[in-house]
Amino acid sequence: MAYSLNETPSIKILIPAIFGILLYDIISISFVPIFVTGLFFTSLLLVSRRKQVRFHRLAVFTTGLSLFGLITIFFLLSRTLADHRSHKSYFDTHYNQTYQYEGVIRSIKLGDNNSSRLIVSLKRILISNDSTEDICGKVSIYIKDSLLPASRSDRIIFRSQLNEPQKSKNPYGFNYAEYLARQNVFATSYLKIGDFTVIKRTGITSSIFSFSKRLADNGDQILRTHLCDTRLAVANSLLLGDRSQLDDATSAIFSNTGSMHVLAVSGLHVGMVYLLLSFLLAKVPAKKAYKSLLMVSLIFIYAIVTGLSPSVVRASIMFAIIEIAGFRKLDTNILNSVAFSALLMLLTDPFYIYSVGFQLSYVALTGILIFYEPIRSCLNVDLYPLEKLWQITAVSIAAQLSTFPLTLYYFDQFPVYFFLSNIIVIPAATMIIPMGLLLFTTSFQPQFSNMIGDILEFTISVMIDALSWINSLPVSVIDSISVSTAEVCLLYTLIVSLYIYYSTNWQLYVLIVFFMVLMVISLIDFHENVKQYNKSALVIYKEYRSTHMDFHQGKQLLHITDGKPGENEEMSSYRVTFDLDIDTMLELDSNATHILVKLPAYNILVFNKEARTIEIGTNIKYLLIRNNAITDLNRLKRKITFEKIVCDATNSYTYDKFMKGECNKLGIDYISILKAGGRVMN
Repeated sequence: MAYSLNETPSIKILIPAIFGILLYDIISISFVPIFVTGLFFTSLLLVSRRKQVRFHRLAVFTTGLSLFGLITIFFLLSRTLADHRSHKSYFDTHYNQTYQYEGVIRSIKLGDNNSSRLIVSLKRILISNDSTEDICGKVSIYIKDSLLPASRSDRIIFRSQLNEPQKSKNPYGFNYAEYLARQNVFATSYLKIGDFTVIKRTGITSSIFSFSKRLADNGDQILRTHLCDTRLAVANSLLLGDRSQLDDATSAIFSNTGSMHVLAVSGLHVGMVYLLLSFLLAKVPAKKAYKSLLMVSLIFIYAIVTGLSPSVVRASIMFAIIEIAGFRKLDTNILNSVAFSALLMLLTDPFYIYSVGFQLSYVALTGILIFYEPIRSCLNVDLYPLEKLWQITAVSIAAQLSTFPLTLYYFDQFPVYFFLSNIIVIPAATMIIPMGLLLFTTSFQPQFSNMIGDILEFTISVMIDALSWINSLPVSVIDSISVSTAEVCLLYTLIVSLYIYYSTNWQLYVLIVFFMVLMVISLIDFHENVKQYNKSALVIYKEYRSTHMDFHQGKQLLHITDGKPGENEEMSSYRVTFDLDIDTMLELDSNATHILVKLPAYNILVFNKEARTIEIGTNIKYLLIRNNAITDLNRLKRKITFEKIVCDATNSYTYDKFMKGECNKLGIDYISILKAGGRVMN
């Protein structure tokens, strides 16, 4: 189906809205320039409206430009105001000090090892026994107790120290501080039982969240009666949005086969609930208005029960718009409804734009709406079962086509057999979701619910076994793919060009753009390969139990280690980013006092322990100290010529502080891997 911007006014607003929110991260701007720029665009709009008769084309252009600018300014201002750091009462002056805080719980997630992770909006701080101060800001709180007697919107009073979130331990690794910042959270805290008190709140909002939590808990208990182990974990994820019980092996199977979207409660689930409610209420003898109101209410209750994820909220708003428009007998453009729901979400919280789930859910649905019909029409199937099979395949191809640039960017992998897995999981989910809801509503009838539970268990088992088989196929997933932001933008330019090519008469112009973008991507890739071929670097990783270093010259990679376990996924991020694989490995002798590592560009002297006699007949660039090895740095300096001292993370914090002071006295360049994290050495 071809869509026009004239038919989708919400997209016209959504584009400058997204641009305004992202502009906040690009430029640092105060309120005065925002206000002046807003006045400029308002004046331009007024002038263009007055001159519209005499200079029609110019007036149309300036009107569009001024409206684009005003919407951009509005959402830039919205993003600025949403950032707690711009408020005077922001709590950053209280970092690393222990106080009593009071806040409101915004989200609760159950984690591994019997733990809970809360996001809490801080409201006030107790400075002394008779002095309180109103503050604002969000904090991520880790509590080692998954049986937390709390629900969203409850108040929590806790005594703790707020710390700044940790940045990436190693180059190109996961940056936890940035991850939290994308949620408007800039502090962390760790609590144990006895450090906090939960106070139940009264009111409509609290009652709704408490009711939804009770429903979710009851649903979990019903599922536990009929399911166990992996099948229970999958059912909880698919029906209730609780993925805390999923083990790594099961998550890997769904991820590698491109089926993870089924486990995240999304528009697919809301759509099935909508269809089920439509079927059940169709024969109810009541006015259409009452049935529409009941349907919208039940959809939003389902959204609350499953955790109000961006995809569920988006789908709930969209189906609510469709239902209300149907009741009012208005024509609805689904793509416009999708864009409108995104606008509502960004108005309530601009930080939604950084959510990977938000991005993937909207891009996937947009791709299905745009590309499904052209893909489906490529193959005419007369046989009904094969026709339905091809429709499911067309949906999965459309969704994968629209999301694969983001998938590569965020997850560095691509599921090869996604079309096979979706042929299995979509029909399975179509059966599991109604059966699960039926199980919840008939749990008081043991005979009937036991039969439904058996069918549900069998369906989930078949789905898991089928996905496990697909995951075992050769080259089921292509991993270690790294793409830049620019490459993602270029890939989406290709996808948009493909859509324009099939939906307009601009084939020639689109082909020119298509091949130009392909040429730019090829040039970027060629440039990166040339730069990589001429590059050499030493990477020293932060690992507390052992020493790990990578030296690469071009694509040749030497891994240097003491042979102890400790290498993790975060260490491989650098290699994935630059498409490197370990060619050779050098194992350090832990029994030797010191080891000389000769590299093509320079030499490294590694100290395991204090050495009485040292005979090194060459200059050293980096002197790497492990396990608190050196105590007399002045004596060592007289015997060896070196440029810099590096202390890795196997040293203690006390020793690191001592060595830093000694280097400052002797005028030696000092690099602390323990404090600063892993780094790429110049």
